[in-house]
Amino acid sequence: MSYKQINRLAFAGQIGLVGESLSRATGEQNVGATAVKAGYFVATASPHGIKAIAAAADPIAGIVIKSQLQDSYAQNEYLSVGHIGHGDSVWAVASSAGLVRGGDVFIVATGANAGSVTDIALDNIATNLVVRNVADGLAEVTRKE
Repeated sequence: MSYKQINRLAFAGQIGLVGESLSRATGEQNVGATAVKAGYFVATASPHGIKAIAAAADPIAGIVIKSQLQDSYAQNEYLSVGHIGHGDSVWAVASSAGLVRGGDVFIVATGANAGSVTDIALDNIATNLVVRNVADGLAEVTRKE
């Protein structure tokens, strides 16, 4: 017998839709000194791997996908980084209460919420993403078509 402990629509780093896209997720190593968490966007590191976003100029690698075993990845750990393609969506941590269905998505570039999504453009990273759904501090994001 089983039962549901928490009644919620989604969790951070959950894949919402997987449609027609050929790219889903790649295995990457966290080469940065900061741990990265499921549901947060991460930056491309050089010469390989990913790192936590720390500046508006950081190139976006994708969003951390939650595994069955963990949702936080320390330096040198390997994780899945999702690439949101045509027909795909992923649940991201929302740092703004202003996110609404159909709204534009920006990625927070600095501070404690870096890598989360917001509706505020100022000093944040512009994307080609749009909000598909909102629930409990999360936003399901997908590509603009």
